[in-house]
Amino acid sequence: MKNSFFKTKTLIMLLFLTIGCSETEKEVFTPTLPPITQTGENTFGCYIDGKLLVPRDRSVFGGTTVKGMTISEYSSSPTEIDFFNLRIIDGQSDVGDFSFYLYNLDELGEGTYNIKKGNLWQSTSDIKTINFWLKTPRNISVKRYFSIENGGTLTIIKYDYTNGIISGTFSCKAINNNDSSDVIEITEGRFDINLNTLNDTEFP
Repeated sequence: MKNSFFKTKTLIMLLFLTIGCSETEKEVFTPTLPPITQTGENTFGCYIDGKLLVPRDRSVFGGTTVKGMTISEYSSSPTEIDFFNLRIIDGQSDVGDFSFYLYNLDELGEGTYNIKKGNLWQSTSDIKTINFWLKTPRNISVKRYFSIENGGTLTIIKYDYTNGIISGTFSCKAINNNDSSDVIEITEGRFDINLNTLNDTEFP
């Protein structure tokens, strides 16, 4: 009887330990730079002065989720897309908030293009170029960085609007809006977007 009770107790303890280990394993997530793909995997990654930036969702007060990656289309006519705004937020770290403006992709198509000077007010600007801006998180002193004129390149490796796929690689430099001596470098940038499924994708 004692022996049977001991075996039962041991099995229950082992079961709890197994469940505990499984839950711990699920909670552990280590961000990595995604591979370069062009199949609409909804991935993004780059290094900002050596720090990895990838999209990660963030839960805020009231149960709302701030998405780690979104893309918006802006059009001046029903048949023409002026630009895409690809926005990346790492909601789990202090790397930053990155907005990439991709102008005239319908006209430009696939190829390599110079990244131009960044501009915060894209929708009202006459500067219709490929550019970006980056800001540090709100929990520290906010800094805004803008891409430097011809300070890097973007390669669109796939643009298939019919199937909703935009893929590319990039590298460039950016300058602090208030301190011209503060220059950062973005390296090994890559993204692979599916316009049809991005909003349903979770970024842990």
